[in-house]
Amino acid sequence: MILVVEFFADDLPLLLAEEVVFRVGRAYPSYWEAGDQGAHCPYRVELLAAGGEVLAVSDYEDRRKYLEFTCEHRAPNVAAHLEYLLQPLALHLSDRDGLLRFRQIEYHRMPLLAYLSFDDPKALTRGDFARLALGCKAGPSDTLPYSEKDLADFDQQYCYDRFWDPVNPDLSCRYLCSGNVFVIVGQAGDRFFADAETGILGQFRHQYFLMNLMAHFQKSALMFFSEWLVLAIAKLEVGKVDSIKAFKLPRSAGRQTADLVGPDAGAVANLARS
Repeated sequence: MILVVEFFADDLPLLLAEEVVFRVGRAYPSYWEAGDQGAHCPYRVELLAAGGEVLAVSDYEDRRKYLEFTCEHRAPNVAAHLEYLLQPLALHLSDRDGLLRFRQIEYHRMPLLAYLSFDDPKALTRGDFARLALGCKAGPSDTLPYSEKDLADFDQQYCYDRFWDPVNPDLSCRYLCSGNVFVIVGQAGDRFFADAETGILGQFRHQYFLMNLMAHFQKSALMFFSEWLVLAIAKLEVGKVDSIKAFKLPRSAGRQTADLVGPDAGAVANLARS
């Protein structure tokens, strides 16, 4: 299962758009700054009902909550507003009641797709494109987020430029992809780019969204399968014949799976069969 949240805004400064790409989608803080503010996270997230009532609030600043959970379970906790969105699912290993249990497979930066329309996209610099494509912290347009050596092949590795040319005014749409972040940049005045039904905006919300969804489902399945293999191999005792025989037999492997992953045994068994 993948939780999908879409939000939009108009007339944002470029630096704010870069900060949104950089900070939104953090399942938990990677560390804490002075005053226990979660690093690289939004300062505060509020989920509002249609009438304006606050439904849930982020708790990135609750350092104790995250550290105690990780120390006890050797697994990450998630922010309170994300837990609210996932109800009635409950975090695996937590003491919360839930019809189904979930746990995070990828790391603290969740996959992000962004559609950005500019008055003049060709005014963006190489540093701007690098920050958007790589999900880096906002910074001056005349600087790079990383070293020149590290970004030497940036255009070839992260940019799809079939519809982009710095000189040709008819080619003003650029696709940026770094695995965790997928960004489409184009011109707001271009009717095809801005059309929500048949234009690039409509394609972004449908074809490109589904394409990215399939890619991340596949990645998650591979990561989960890799984890299952590690656990299964850890169960193997090379010096014992019975352990080797049990490891080789498919039926015994299925029983090992149930012992190793508990509530996820059914999912692993299905994955193993496929």
